[in-house]
Amino acid sequence: MTSSEILHADVLDIVFDNRNKAYGAYALRKDYEKRLWLAVGLALAIGSLLFLLLAQEQPSDTTSVKDPGPLVLSTVELPKPLAQPEKPAAPKSSSQQVAAEHFAGKIKIVPDQLVPPEAEVPPVQTLAVAAFGTEKQEGDAPAGDDAPSPAPATPAPEAPAPEPTVIDAATAEEPALFPGGPEAFARYLSRQIGQPEGLGAGGALTTKVRFVIGKDGTVLATEVLQSSTVELDRIVLRALQRSPRWKPARQHGKEVAVLFTLPVTFVGSEE
Repeated sequence: MTSSEILHADVLDIVFDNRNKAYGAYALRKDYEKRLWLAVGLALAIGSLLFLLLAQEQPSDTTSVKDPGPLVLSTVELPKPLAQPEKPAAPKSSSQQVAAEHFAGKIKIVPDQLVPPEAEVPPVQTLAVAAFGTEKQEGDAPAGDDAPSPAPATPAPEAPAPEPTVIDAATAEEPALFPGGPEAFARYLSRQIGQPEGLGAGGALTTKVRFVIGKDGTVLATEVLQSSTVELDRIVLRALQRSPRWKPARQHGKEVAVLFTLPVTFVGSEE
């Protein structure tokens, strides 16, 4: 290699000067940089593909919330407590000796000829004025039916009826109010419900609902009393459940839950 060629040649050409470049080592070192970048690119592509596949297989954190449906609140009347009978007084112990007849030992079924005389049961007439015992002894007859009976139990006084948890809205001393009053409530329902589809001009459908305004002014329960269509019933219930907080009703100076009954009429508009 001449001096001018050395100035324009790279290190690989200088190393393999006057050597057999067709042997293979020269070609491997010459294309080493290209193969290196090709391997890096393939590794990055495979890593990106695996990351995308793993990301698609992971479950989504978002969950769908189902509509729980209308809540129904009902008043339950608890049963009255039963009167507890008084326990009878314990019989007083007496130091007086009581007549007894001997009848002791375990009961065992044996043939009649093997029954010992002392194991025979005393006659009924004897037991009327004596009691069973381990030994036979003389004494007074035990107290029986002539003993005074315990006094009848005095029934417990009835507990006062609990105050109702929900009262009718018309009977409340201070009624529950929608923010802005009844006119604002009518405008709110009109915006939430809108114009129903499929209702002809002049036609009318009525859905009657019942709902409870709790002590804190929130809508606690909704119920359809008179249905028009399933879709219109659902729209009315959804509007009530989304209602803003009311001013709660008051009875005897305390906040109480009240029950409202409301008819909602849909009227078809003329084109």
